[in-house]
Amino acid sequence: MSLIVFEQYALAGSLQASEESNKADAPWFEVSGGLQYGSIDGFLQTPSGGHRGTTSHERPTFDELGINTVLSFDGSLDAHWKMHTLIAGVQLNRFSESTTLHDSLISQNISFPANTHVASDIRLDWYRFGYLYTFDLSPKDHKKTFFISPGVGIALLDFHYELKGDEDQHADRAYTKGALRLLCNIDWKIIEGLDLQARTSASLPISNTPSIINLSLSAEKNLFSTSGITGSAYLGIAYEKIEYEDNQDVPNHIKAEMWPLVTAGLKMKF
Repeated sequence: MSLIVFEQYALAGSLQASEESNKADAPWFEVSGGLQYGSIDGFLQTPSGGHRGTTSHERPTFDELGINTVLSFDGSLDAHWKMHTLIAGVQLNRFSESTTLHDSLISQNISFPANTHVASDIRLDWYRFGYLYTFDLSPKDHKKTFFISPGVGIALLDFHYELKGDEDQHADRAYTKGALRLLCNIDWKIIEGLDLQARTSASLPISNTPSIINLSLSAEKNLFSTSGITGSAYLGIAYEKIEYEDNQDVPNHIKAEMWPLVTAGLKMKF
């Protein structure tokens, strides 16, 4: 009789271990969405045909257009399976502002004299796709607590710049450019339900491609877990730099440096 009971317990334990193993090997998904807010500095040099005299050097600046802060949306969808992760995400940086120019400006071969009232619409969106492989570097006495995930990816910069003056001046330029990028994520499970996350990514220095650098540090706290769905919130800081310069004699040259940024958002895992 005791032998039968022992075999039943052993079978139950084996089935439970098998279920846990299958669950660990099953794919799972993570959806996140949040905002980042902070200061922005840079310029939007936009010539016409790469010809000299068609743009002011490294102007207009964000500051002279009345743009000093950025409020961006950032969202992502990640698919995980064992130590592999596929990522897809988008960041939306949109600006609309009206101001009066203190100094004369030439942009896309359009002259904007000093004291011209101008209205600007700027889009600096970018989309990202990539692959990460995770290494478990947890200490033996704290299993599954520390992970490093290097990877590679691509980014697409979607840029649009429009500047209108009160004397019917109109500069308008748009382009989409791709870049190859290196990625690295670090995840540290401090205690149950509280993680510290570092994210770094940068574009490879390839001619005529945009450079997008992103560094962030955030804390993530679990809010609930039910029916296979886990919800959490994150709060952190970030640095970001977007720059592009083409190969014309007088290049299109844009630069947006955003720092410090406060980031906050929600995540769902299922």
